[in-house]
Amino acid sequence: MSKSPSSSSQLPQDQLVQAIYKLVNELTDQVNVLHEENKQLRLATNSLNLTPTNTIKDPKVTPPEHFSGDRKQCCNFILQCKVFFTLQVNTFPTFKHQFGYMGSLLSGPVLVWWSTFDVLNFIDIDDFFKKLEEAYGDPESKHAALLKIHSLVQGKLSASAYATEFHPVTAELDWNEAALVH
Repeated sequence: MSKSPSSSSQLPQDQLVQAIYKLVNELTDQVNVLHEENKQLRLATNSLNLTPTNTIKDPKVTPPEHFSGDRKQCCNFILQCKVFFTLQVNTFPTFKHQFGYMGSLLSGPVLVWWSTFDVLNFIDIDDFFKKLEEAYGDPESKHAALLKIHSLVQGKLSASAYATEFHPVTAELDWNEAALVH
């Protein structure tokens, strides 16, 4: 008994329809999972009672001092800027805003250096600060910090007084916690 031509072509079509039906069911299941995750995320976000940032005013903060390229002042300038931008997130919401403001704080050779760049030359504000420190930071500061940390002993100092001496030095060294403990 041989199969008729129509019944032999029907078999692959039935398999194809079943495969498509299976794929549609799998996709439907995935869509349902995504809908549920989306619903949970919306509920979690709504429960945070987030206020749009543009309705919160930035606190009044003294702007960083101007920087003319003095290598001894570079780290302090960068720290002041980091604090300033952290507290002024609505006034300077993007790196482009921060980069532009930085230009107004610079003078002399460092302003000329800054003017050779475009905001696109940097990934973010931290990348800019890294390049600024490479160009105008004190190359001896890490060496001085290394000498100081090796000579630093608690002696008769209280723990808090020792910590007051210890932490600024460690910040200059970029050491991890394991290195600082030994």
